[in-house]
Amino acid sequence: MRTPASAAPGTGVKALWNDLQRRQPTLARFGTGLWLLMLPAGVALWLDPRTLGDSLVWVKPLKFLASLGLFALTSAWVFGCLA
Repeated sequence: MRTPASAAPGTGVKALWNDLQRRQPTLARFGTGLWLLMLPAGVALWLDPRTLGDSLVWVKPLKFLASLGLFALTSAWVFGCLA
Protein backbone atom coordinates (compact mmCIF):
# COMPACT_ATOMS: atom_id res chain seq x y z
CA MET A 1 0.00 0.00 0.00
CA ARG A 2 1.36 3.40 -0.95
CA THR A 3 1.49 6.32 1.45
CA PRO A 4 -0.02 9.55 0.11
CA ALA A 5 2.52 12.28 -0.58
CA SER A 6 0.94 14.56 2.01
CA ALA A 7 1.45 11.96 4.73
CA ALA A 8 5.06 11.17 3.85
CA PRO A 9 7.64 12.51 6.31
CA GLY A 10 9.27 15.79 5.39
CA THR A 11 6.53 17.00 3.04
CA GLY A 12 4.68 19.41 5.33
CA VAL A 13 4.62 23.17 5.38
CA LYS A 14 7.63 23.30 7.69
CA ALA A 15 9.67 21.12 5.33
CA LEU A 16 8.67 23.31 2.40
CA TRP A 17 9.61 26.47 4.33
CA ASN A 18 13.00 24.97 5.26
CA ASP A 19 13.59 24.03 1.63
CA LEU A 20 12.75 27.56 0.42
CA GLN A 21 14.97 29.09 3.12
CA ARG A 22 17.83 26.87 2.01
CA ARG A 23 17.38 27.68 -1.69
CA GLN A 24 16.74 31.45 -1.66
CA PRO A 25 16.25 32.91 1.83
CA THR A 26 15.68 36.49 0.68
CA LEU A 27 12.91 35.62 -1.76
CA ALA A 28 11.35 33.21 0.74
CA ARG A 29 11.17 35.91 3.41
CA PHE A 30 9.89 38.48 0.91
CA GLY A 31 7.11 36.20 -0.33
CA THR A 32 6.11 35.24 3.19
CA GLY A 33 6.10 38.90 4.23
CA LEU A 34 3.78 39.75 1.36
CA TRP A 35 1.40 36.99 2.41
CA LEU A 36 1.51 38.24 6.00
CA LEU A 37 0.60 41.71 4.75
CA MET A 38 -2.60 40.18 3.41
CA LEU A 39 -3.87 39.95 7.00
CA PRO A 40 -4.17 43.72 7.60
CA ALA A 41 -5.43 44.20 4.05
CA GLY A 42 -8.09 41.56 4.71
CA VAL A 43 -9.12 43.33 7.90
CA ALA A 44 -9.30 46.61 5.96
CA LEU A 45 -11.44 44.89 3.33
CA TRP A 46 -13.79 43.73 6.07
CA LEU A 47 -13.94 47.13 7.83
CA ASP A 48 -13.91 49.55 4.90
CA PRO A 49 -17.21 49.68 2.98
CA ARG A 50 -15.93 51.95 0.17
CA THR A 51 -16.28 50.81 -3.42
CA LEU A 52 -14.83 51.91 -6.71
CA GLY A 53 -17.22 51.01 -9.47
CA ASP A 54 -18.74 47.74 -8.28
CA SER A 55 -15.80 46.33 -6.29
CA LEU A 56 -14.44 47.03 -2.84
CA VAL A 57 -11.28 49.16 -2.81
CA TRP A 58 -9.22 46.56 -0.89
CA VAL A 59 -9.76 43.70 -3.34
CA LYS A 60 -7.02 44.80 -5.75
CA PRO A 61 -4.32 45.21 -3.05
CA LEU A 62 -5.21 41.76 -1.70
CA LYS A 63 -4.93 40.18 -5.14
CA PHE A 64 -1.65 42.00 -5.75
CA LEU A 65 -0.14 40.80 -2.46
CA ALA A 66 -1.30 37.23 -3.10
CA SER A 67 0.04 37.05 -6.65
CA LEU A 68 3.35 38.77 -5.95
CA GLY A 69 3.87 36.62 -2.85
CA LEU A 70 3.19 33.46 -4.82
CA PHE A 71 5.57 34.63 -7.55
CA ALA A 72 8.33 35.32 -5.01
CA LEU A 73 7.93 31.93 -3.33
CA THR A 74 7.81 30.12 -6.67
CA SER A 75 10.88 32.03 -7.85
CA ALA A 76 12.73 31.07 -4.65
CA TRP A 77 12.00 27.43 -5.38
CA VAL A 78 12.91 27.60 -9.09
CA PHE A 79 16.10 29.64 -8.59
CA GLY A 80 17.22 27.03 -6.08
CA CYS A 81 16.89 24.37 -8.78
CA LEU A 82 18.93 26.40 -11.25
CA ALA A 83 21.87 27.13 -8.96
